[in-house]
Amino acid sequence: MKKNSPAPKRAIEKPKSKSTPKKIGGIVAGVVVVLAVVTCASCVKAAHNDTIVRGTQICGVSVSGLTKEEAVARLEETVTPDTVDAVLPLEVESEEPLYLSVNEAQAGPDFQAAVDEAYERGHRGWLKSGMDRMFHGSHSYDAEFRIGNPGYLDSAMDTADSLLAQSMVDHTFTPDNKGNLVMTRGISGRALDRDATMALIVDALESRNYAPVEAVVITAKPDDPDFEAVAESVYVAAQDARYDASSGEFYADVTGVSLNAEGAEAAFEPLAEGESTTYPLTLTKPAVTTADLSADLFKDLLGSCTCTASGSSNRLSNIRRAAASVNGTILNPGEEFSYNGVVGSRTTAAGYLPAPAYSGGKTVQEVGGGICQVSSSIYYAALKANLKISERHPHMYAVGYLPDGTDATVYYGSLDFKFVNDTKYPIRIDAALNGSTLNIKILGTKTNNNYVQIETQQTAYDSATTVYKADSGVALGNAVVDTTPYNGRTVDAYRCVYSGDGSLISRTLESHNKYLRRDKVVLVNPADSRVGGSGSAAVSAPSNTTPPVDTTPPPATTPPETTTPPETTPPVTTTPETPPVTVPETPPDTGSTPEPAPPADSGGSTPEPAPPVDSGGAAETAPAPEPAGE
Repeated sequence: MKKNSPAPKRAIEKPKSKSTPKKIGGIVAGVVVVLAVVTCASCVKAAHNDTIVRGTQICGVSVSGLTKEEAVARLEETVTPDTVDAVLPLEVESEEPLYLSVNEAQAGPDFQAAVDEAYERGHRGWLKSGMDRMFHGSHSYDAEFRIGNPGYLDSAMDTADSLLAQSMVDHTFTPDNKGNLVMTRGISGRALDRDATMALIVDALESRNYAPVEAVVITAKPDDPDFEAVAESVYVAAQDARYDASSGEFYADVTGVSLNAEGAEAAFEPLAEGESTTYPLTLTKPAVTTADLSADLFKDLLGSCTCTASGSSNRLSNIRRAAASVNGTILNPGEEFSYNGVVGSRTTAAGYLPAPAYSGGKTVQEVGGGICQVSSSIYYAALKANLKISERHPHMYAVGYLPDGTDATVYYGSLDFKFVNDTKYPIRIDAALNGSTLNIKILGTKTNNNYVQIETQQTAYDSATTVYKADSGVALGNAVVDTTPYNGRTVDAYRCVYSGDGSLISRTLESHNKYLRRDKVVLVNPADSRVGGSGSAAVSAPSNTTPPVDTTPPPATTPPETTTPPETTPPVTTTPETPPVTVPETPPDTGSTPEPAPPADSGGSTPEPAPPVDSGGAAETAPAPEPAGE
């Protein structure tokens, strides 16, 4: 009998665990809870610690856990370290480039705005900030480019426009003091395309590419004149002189002025560019003139200035003509005097002559040289008369014919000198050049015994030095002065008002004046030892030698004109005229080789050169402000 084989054994399968998904879900939930707690905790910590939430980057740089100030500092050090002293050269045709400071323009990424945005993300409430970070993770921000100081670039555009070789000159229509309208056709010129140039500058700054940018220049022509508008601009209604007893005010007469627009247009049409002609105005005399009331007007001397004018015959002629234009000007109470408005454009058609001036650091012949001495003298007299000054600009370099801080440069079309008759009565300006003496008087009616003294204080001084430059055109042993020096200084001027008994009523800062330094430039042969050559340095004196400008600094404070009031009380009706300003002779230079001073006709006995004049172009400008004048 066959035995039964044993039955095969069946594999025993382990039952699958039913709890595995639950375990995984629990682990995930636990991790999420931990992360949420940690994230919310970090957000709570950041919210209470005034720091930026973790996991935050700006421009690829981590700013996690930093305060706003720390974040901005890290970004500036890491992202834009090359902009600290960076400059962008702006080339304007043949002129030396203008160097635009990146820091001054505040050009670059707006780190502050980006930091503020990142900071707010972690300070919107701990729960909302925590959930945001848990679901969205870390955050990255970009800083947008911005120009923080657009006014700096606008000023640079103005300077660039002024440096063009031939700026456009508009047509001018100026009444003279002979009853004529002086008409001058404008001149086509070169003008800066501001929008296009600004776009190039912004692109360069944004890309931090500091290679020179070339200014975009276009040809500009004056618009055709509107003679109806010209007629309206010169029209003046005739007014009789009168005295208002109720208000105690005098009203000077006004001569009526009108223009035949069609006739003026016909006379203007054939003019070539830059050419001038005159056209008669129609004048209507008032029935009652100021002369009829002169017994009650202009009986007192309010302020005056007397100074010496020197230089070439052309310069003296210009001063005489400008003074004659101002002479007899009457201002009613509240009216404003404008030097450019009274004197008009300095052109050959108006009788002005070429005279020495400084333009671009060189001595040149310019039409109207010297007329700034008249504006400065009127300014001095207006201060002494205690009148309100509404516009005044100091020269780039100190003048010698008046004390520092009492000069006033002008440039037709841009810089003017203005003051207001803020007395209760009309005032008159008397101006004349008698020989070499320029006299300015402001006459009116005094209502008290007050008088004014001007005090000046020198707060800084910068001595000019001598710079030697190689020039193969100069013979070995010779030296030629290419640029004359100016000593720089900073001067504060104070207006001190005294009562008739000598008591000080007020002492106010009238102006803060910064006169620039300019070094003397001397050209010598390349072999001269002073420029690294091996030749002799002292064979002969420089050409056209005269004693140079003194570069020894004076004391820090210039003594005021009068430190104590006069012992005697000035009379009610008169104030002593200002004595002539005496300019001390320039001490001799202590150097071994004498070198020439400014030309005799650019400043005469003045120890430093006369300022630039109006040439129809742009005024010479300092690195930041203060253009030179005429």
